[in-house]
Amino acid sequence: MKIPDKFKDILSKNQIANSVVLDVISSFEPIFKDNKLYFFEEYTDHGIDHIEKVLESAEFIISIDSFKNITATEISILILSIILHDIGMHVELATFKGMLNGDYDKCKNNIIDDKAWSQLWNEYLTEVKRFSSVQKQNIFGDSSIPFLNPNLDNKDNLTGYDKKLIGEFIRRHHCRFAQEVSLGGLKSEKGHVNFGTDKLNVQTKELAGILARSHGMNIRDTFAYLMDIGHDSWRNPHGVNIIYLMVILRIADYIQIDNSRVNPYLLKLKTFNSPISQLENQSHLAVNSINFNNVDEESIYVDCSPNDSKMFVKIKTLIADIQNELDKSWAVLGEVYGFIPQNKPSIKFRRILSNLDNKKFLSKLEYVPKKITFNADNNLSKLLVAPLYGDNPTFGVRELLQNSIDACFERKEIEYQNKNYNYLPKIEISIDRLNDDESIFIIEDNGKGMSSDEIINYFLNVGNSFRKSMEWKKQFVNEDGKTKINRNGKFGIGVLASFLLGKEIKVETKNIYNSEYHFFAATIDAPYININKGNSEDDFGTKISVVINNEDRNKLINPKWDYRDNSIKWTNWYLYDEPKINFSVDQKSVSRENILENIQFFDFSTNDFEKVSWSYDLNIRNRNYSSLIACNGIIITENHSSDYFRYPENYQTSPYGYYQEMLINRKPSLLIVDKEGVFPVKLDRNDIDCDEFPFENDLKIETAKHFIAQLLFREIDTKSFTDPKIIHSPHFLFGTDGFIIDSEYFINGVKDDFQFIRIISDDKQIEVDISGYEDCLFDFKLDTKINLTYQENNVAPHGGGLILLEKNKYESLFQDKVKRLNRYVLDNVNIIDQNQKYVLYTMYDYDYTNPKILTGLNNIDKNLLSRATSIQEITNLSFTKKEGNILNELFKKYIKTHYIIPYEMSKRRELYKEAFKELSYYFTK
Repeated sequence: MKIPDKFKDILSKNQIANSVVLDVISSFEPIFKDNKLYFFEEYTDHGIDHIEKVLESAEFIISIDSFKNITATEISILILSIILHDIGMHVELATFKGMLNGDYDKCKNNIIDDKAWSQLWNEYLTEVKRFSSVQKQNIFGDSSIPFLNPNLDNKDNLTGYDKKLIGEFIRRHHCRFAQEVSLGGLKSEKGHVNFGTDKLNVQTKELAGILARSHGMNIRDTFAYLMDIGHDSWRNPHGVNIIYLMVILRIADYIQIDNSRVNPYLLKLKTFNSPISQLENQSHLAVNSINFNNVDEESIYVDCSPNDSKMFVKIKTLIADIQNELDKSWAVLGEVYGFIPQNKPSIKFRRILSNLDNKKFLSKLEYVPKKITFNADNNLSKLLVAPLYGDNPTFGVRELLQNSIDACFERKEIEYQNKNYNYLPKIEISIDRLNDDESIFIIEDNGKGMSSDEIINYFLNVGNSFRKSMEWKKQFVNEDGKTKINRNGKFGIGVLASFLLGKEIKVETKNIYNSEYHFFAATIDAPYININKGNSEDDFGTKISVVINNEDRNKLINPKWDYRDNSIKWTNWYLYDEPKINFSVDQKSVSRENILENIQFFDFSTNDFEKVSWSYDLNIRNRNYSSLIACNGIIITENHSSDYFRYPENYQTSPYGYYQEMLINRKPSLLIVDKEGVFPVKLDRNDIDCDEFPFENDLKIETAKHFIAQLLFREIDTKSFTDPKIIHSPHFLFGTDGFIIDSEYFINGVKDDFQFIRIISDDKQIEVDISGYEDCLFDFKLDTKINLTYQENNVAPHGGGLILLEKNKYESLFQDKVKRLNRYVLDNVNIIDQNQKYVLYTMYDYDYTNPKILTGLNNIDKNLLSRATSIQEITNLSFTKKEGNILNELFKKYIKTHYIIPYEMSKRRELYKEAFKELSYYFTK
């Protein structure tokens, strides 16, 4: 690694400092030469060349006078920090796993950092799950890619997506990692690389570490740490002007010298960006030259030739950023070293200029050199309504109702703060005829009402949510940053939906804080809205009136159901009893449907969500497999579009080319309490904006525990077998003393000890005595007819078997010309025996030398034979359901190796004590 000549000369005067630098270079140079950016495959070079360019830049920007006073110790610390500053780019999987496992916790800077790497990682994953499409595009290059939790068990398991996800996390925290490497070394797949030898003392490591870290921080934010290690001499701890070195590093990281070019200077971005942004800048950033020999000796002049306005703006923004960095750096230098009478530490440059401000140059460009974007006018709001909500006025009711509910809960919190516990929130919603053609829709609440500021800046300002204002946060967010109340308003576009009801809305509102009363009327494209002041003796709250036509009245009162329609009846949007909501039509009360009545819900909570209630009992409007999602009591959807659990660990296909069937597949209906407004709903609030819930893993655990509780608590009738019908519809296999289900965990546990017998019957239940078959497990396929096409699995089970089938059915299915079975099945059947009524055959080379039941056509149990269309001795390969990692681990915990669940409940309680103790919530609720 080449050290600049001036640095080398100064170091040569101090053998210890020089030796320390050479020791670190000898240890870390192989890493930079290898230059394998495992998590940053698409980034620019960050090897030896990069380090040497920053070193040369650092040497170049130090003023001549400052070189007279700079010490060898300071040069050594500066060099060490430059070696460290981007070391995060070279992190490998082993290093990353070590970070998460706590290997670097002892190096954590407790003054600056309050969280361990594992905490930061978990918070980051939670954030990634809520990435917008723009964030996904910038980081992953795909705006629609679903969130997947990386499998860190093996390097070969990581995909390009995983590497970019981890790379973005490291990028954000690479400065912290640099500091921790200075204290703890670098732990890689090849072993541990110490940062220096015993000659490098702790004080020097600390200074090199905070210096390396500072290039990604506000310099002033390092002062508390410097005071901790340097006390009264924090400006130059241990005789080192560390803050001056921080200025050098951050400016050197902006301006790099490249000796391979005709003109040796090149601008760079301050920090490495996402792969896409970095490549774009690398390809298009058009800097011709940089001139330092100007009349103004403290200025840098940049000559550029951007080929379009996009590059023009990028370069101009970059230059402005560098100027801002220079300004802040000089301000810090003056603040820290201003007391020194002479020989103050300084850098050569104060200003950066360019031809991008030259009018003559600008006039010759073939494009307009400005940042030009779309500007929205009032008509945009009108254009947004139909794409967001269609033309269904019930969405207008939802948005207005949502605002009223929020206002009521806000007032309740205010009243409670004032020790008034008598407030009862209520909302009145009515539709009354005005004439033969029109009706008036009114929604009135006794909530907190709106101030003039709230009306102007939030209610009438599309896209600006009151919830995000400091005014709202001061009132409704506690000191810990937790929101005190439920609030549904999120995007600031709800007012648009009110115009689905009519062309004009009339608003009257009285605010609880100052008792001000305002009223106004507005249309969606009004060029001017007149807000009037007045007096009112009425209670606080808001009243909104809209004149609606007969067509919209009928859509609300008598909606026609359509399977493509995702709207809710106007009276059914809200599920809870508070606020009390009264509906009326033509002054007659209208009751709302209580869809939660007699529905059993189970609850859990997370850091972000106070309460998540879930149930499989809901079946909205008799829609099969409906999946309701409601947030803070407002229904988001009755039929969630991503209503199946994803199991990344089981994406592989089965040997037969099918996706593995999962035991717990469908997601339950959910009622979510989201005080923080972080639940990812789509802009139109008609579905959620992610494939997986933010609490997906917790939900998998809860539903898995519930499933096990059902399994262990289910009574089985051993005299008349039928489908026990528990949620998720597992298939039960029955033995003499107990049962299992057809999942991989149970099947693998018993496959060596039992023969699987399949009985196919037309009946819905079957009365049969299986007590004499102690080494058999019976799979009863009930209500099943073998007389149709596509019967492969019923007559040719996967993995093969010895099969008894009625002769007429065999002939109708296996005749070549009928083509009811595929050629592979026909080519792999072997008749063992037959008579006038039955055919006994094998499939797929099944070994039938030791049958349990099918010992010959004359020896078959008549009790079974009389109730079966087909009797089959089959292999475990017919049972392909998988549990997924979570349920599998819970089976190991609660079922252990007691795979056969006894029929007698007392035996179950004894055998599965831990389950009956820990899962009692699901047994008793």
